[in-house]
Amino acid sequence: MRFSNSTLGSARVLAACCVAFATAGLAAARSAPALSEFLIATGWAATNLADASLANALAQAHFNAVLWPQDKLEVCRAAGLKLMVEDAKTQDAARLGKDPVVWGYHVADEPKAPAFAALAREVEELRQADSRHPANINMLCFGGELLRDYLRIVRPDILSYDHYQWWWGSHSHFEKLEQHRAAALSAGIPLTCWVEVNANPNMEWGGEQGCDPDNAVKLRQSVYTSLAYGVRGIQWFSAAQLFKPGSTDLNECGLEVAALNAELEKLGPTLMRLHSVDVFHTQPLPRRTCESQHDHWAQVLGDELMWGMFKDEADTDYLMVVNRDIRQRRQATVQFQRAGYGRKVKEVFRFDRATGRWVGLSSRVRVLFVVNLAPGDGQLYKVLKEDAVGGK
Repeated sequence: MRFSNSTLGSARVLAACCVAFATAGLAAARSAPALSEFLIATGWAATNLADASLANALAQAHFNAVLWPQDKLEVCRAAGLKLMVEDAKTQDAARLGKDPVVWGYHVADEPKAPAFAALAREVEELRQADSRHPANINMLCFGGELLRDYLRIVRPDILSYDHYQWWWGSHSHFEKLEQHRAAALSAGIPLTCWVEVNANPNMEWGGEQGCDPDNAVKLRQSVYTSLAYGVRGIQWFSAAQLFKPGSTDLNECGLEVAALNAELEKLGPTLMRLHSVDVFHTQPLPRRTCESQHDHWAQVLGDELMWGMFKDEADTDYLMVVNRDIRQRRQATVQFQRAGYGRKVKEVFRFDRATGRWVGLSSRVRVLFVVNLAPGDGQLYKVLKEDAVGGK
């Protein structure tokens, strides 16, 4: 196995990240609320728009939840959205606990270490008042000791984080995914992440707010690389950036987000049944990532590619193959080998994002198949193997 960092110490860290953490969290039982569906959310909406019109526009853009004050509950109910309640107190959670429109409770955004003890108390109080819905805290993308302390002290229901790669630098995008995937698996909790609606870096500080020509490709790459790392929710920052000024008509960036949301809406039910097993990359390796072992049963060949490997409760295998490149199409050769594994591939299915159904590939793909991926795009496959050596 080759790593993107050549030092021995880094190699050991990477090995732990890519191998040990892949199963460590699966046995970590926790009596916390679970996500019932793949989260497609946004927040921080403009305040000068009619609530009902805004909620309907979000629902039509394939969002299923919105971060909003609790007085928007009935507006969300009418639009078919779930409400991530802002600024909820314990008595609010006790009152709202049985309401199916409630997604959960937003507790804090990007807290620092001194706040962890108080947040731990608040999360536990909300959990005692309402055991059905999660308390959500969004973390800034720091790893290391801060992330470990956060999980140890606060014991959150979900690990949510933001790293806006097109604003802050894509060089650390995969490093952050590696860190947070490993941490979520170790803690036995779902992972969600925030993605910027507008990849234009001037957007963050109020500069030129136009939608760059490659915005759609950049957002697609952010989403599908995150899915390959096993995230169970995409949250878009922010709702105000989705719409034309003073309107509930989607702007260009909003239309691109809505198109991705429609795909997530189809993929979500399947992704929620899977657990992340491995993530591998091809050359050139992004920082803190790793290649697959040469004798691994599934290999992906080609440049600028990555793939996440998953299993469901029936031990069926899945692969999410992604083109990391935002500039050009890439050809991925997916190759299956039996070395050290003992079970041959019997059948391969491709997930059709338009219909939400599995489409069988030719019987000749038992050894390999080739897929051409558009810039930043990904594709999910289901792989069925023989039941036993020599079996069917």
